[in-house]
Amino acid sequence: MKSFLAVLVVSSAVASAAESTPIRVAISGLQGVNVSNEALSFYAEHLASNLRAPGLSVITAREISTLLGLERQKALLGCSEASSSCIAELANALGVDAIIVGDVGRFDDVYQVNVKALNAADARVLAARSVRVKGDVATLDAVAGLGAHLARALLEAKGREVPAELLSKTATRSPAALRTWALVPAGVGLVSGAVGGVLLWQAKKDYDALLGSGSPLTAAQSTGLRNAGATKQTAGGVLLAIGATAVVGAGAMFLLGGPKDTSVAVVPLEHGAMLSLGGALP
Repeated sequence: MKSFLAVLVVSSAVASAAESTPIRVAISGLQGVNVSNEALSFYAEHLASNLRAPGLSVITAREISTLLGLERQKALLGCSEASSSCIAELANALGVDAIIVGDVGRFDDVYQVNVKALNAADARVLAARSVRVKGDVATLDAVAGLGAHLARALLEAKGREVPAELLSKTATRSPAALRTWALVPAGVGLVSGAVGGVLLWQAKKDYDALLGSGSPLTAAQSTGLRNAGATKQTAGGVLLAIGATAVVGAGAMFLLGGPKDTSVAVVPLEHGAMLSLGGALP
């Protein structure tokens, strides 16, 4: 019985020690398309700085060159998920649990960034993230976000607890919540459209009164009816356009999940207006 208890105590101690040992991760560098080596080196360091979190120990590509030496570094930094033996050799040389590989492609002013976390033992993909952005500054923000998401995914893949600050960094907006907010522009659109319709109806009544066969109107009465009808017609048309825009915007928030790049616009034309909707699927 005492031996059995001793085994349980030892097993518990070993498990506790494993939980407290940080997961060691190495960033083997990033491959690039139409991106300079200096930029790739900076992106890799930027990714590493945002990958660091409680429970993770990160070795950067710059640190790898110090640990391995230049020649061996050149031989190993080209590892990809297709070469499990290369990943295993690099992992053994560095004593890490996972390897981060990735690439950055630039096409005009659009950047595509892909990163993966590979298990050191068998090159199995533990996590993969991709993002497409426009512009240099947006690329820096995207790389930082990818680092935080990879950190969370690695901790979850290894069965570790994710720190609260990392959860807040990687929290995603819920489409259901955004769809609830879609009721606001929908309500505004319906009310605006209803008021616009009433104003147009009243403008039509003024027009009929101006051309009606009843008692003759004085010049002042005719001018008043004409001016009032024109004002109501203009206000009604504007309110109908606003109502239609708000309703379409609400539909975009509901159908597309409300992405920040969704845009709705009304372009006035000579004999009417054109309604445009733009956005991106989540």
